[in-house]
Amino acid sequence: SFWNVPSYKCSNKYGINVTDSLRKFGVLVNTEEKFRGDSITIFYAKDLGLYPRIEEGSYINGGHPQLSYLNKHLEKAKNDIETKIPSKDFNGLAVIDWESWRPVWEFNWSGFRQYQKISRELVKEQHPNWSAQEVDEKAAAEWEEAAKVWMLDTLLMGKTERPLGEWCYYLFPDCYNYNGKDQPHQYFCSENIKAGNNKLKWLWESSSAICPSIYLRNSQLDAQNFTQRVWFTHGRLAEALRVRSSDAPVYPYINYFLYESHSTVPEEDFYRMMAQTAGLGMEGVVVWGSSSHVASQEDCNTLDEYVTSVIGPATQTITKNVLKCAETVCKGQGRCAWLANPYSGWRELTNPTDPHFSFNDITCTNVSKQ
Repeated sequence: SFWNVPSYKCSNKYGINVTDSLRKFGVLVNTEEKFRGDSITIFYAKDLGLYPRIEEGSYINGGHPQLSYLNKHLEKAKNDIETKIPSKDFNGLAVIDWESWRPVWEFNWSGFRQYQKISRELVKEQHPNWSAQEVDEKAAAEWEEAAKVWMLDTLLMGKTERPLGEWCYYLFPDCYNYNGKDQPHQYFCSENIKAGNNKLKWLWESSSAICPSIYLRNSQLDAQNFTQRVWFTHGRLAEALRVRSSDAPVYPYINYFLYESHSTVPEEDFYRMMAQTAGLGMEGVVVWGSSSHVASQEDCNTLDEYVTSVIGPATQTITKNVLKCAETVCKGQGRCAWLANPYSGWRELTNPTDPHFSFNDITCTNVSKQ
């Protein structure tokens, strides 16, 4: 488990240090409790190069990948990587968090349509007599090529500068499966979404890790039962396994805090998210929290208690049971994965006692391509 929470704010401001507890339970925390460090570093939009985007109507760094200067971006990105990851021997997880637009044309719905509008206008300037369909097809092709170049060259810059690190884009792949209802299949990626993710083959082949999100939302607690949350998580994890290239490790982002209610994730759901990841044979998780989650002494006290009672024990228990299954069932030659029956397995992994594993449906794997 990677710790991607700015908990140093609790130490500096309130004297509440959760690092010792985290490390005791086996959670990977950056040296000196830094938010960016030797175990994990995340680059937000403002942190890496000159990421073009539109924010509240303002065009930042040109605003659009077809209107921006890639060379200047890469020059700054190189400097940013050297500054934020000073060690050339960095072998942790490096995450690029770019969420202002999406590289697949048809995924730019709702507020993202402003990028499509600009791409269409650029085509119309060159071809004023073209039909709407011709403009749309050309705009889509030019958008996807520009987005690919920006994302791919940035990723390759990171891998070149810090080649021992594992590099990924946060939230890729997405499944957009928030609106399922009563059946498991409603939570799997739709065929249209799969087709769009297939277009990103260049990303899966170049990423040295895959970092999807399985965050739990407060609305899911209100509108869905526990089983539906299992389906939701499995749909997203299954898509990550489907698209990843070769044996690239998968590190899903999980949350411990709920934005809407300003409360912690229910204990059973936190265990479930972590154990579903382990139950599919994945390498680990990233536990994320923002500055707003540690903004007061009350927040920090809540975090301290949650680390001790939930995050730490969950990490320790699931890791222990994963290792036990690997030794018992796989004879130390791989990891256990409940690929044939994803709705079991994770319960065995969350058992806080010494579990009697159900050996049915277990595949021994180093996360084999499924």
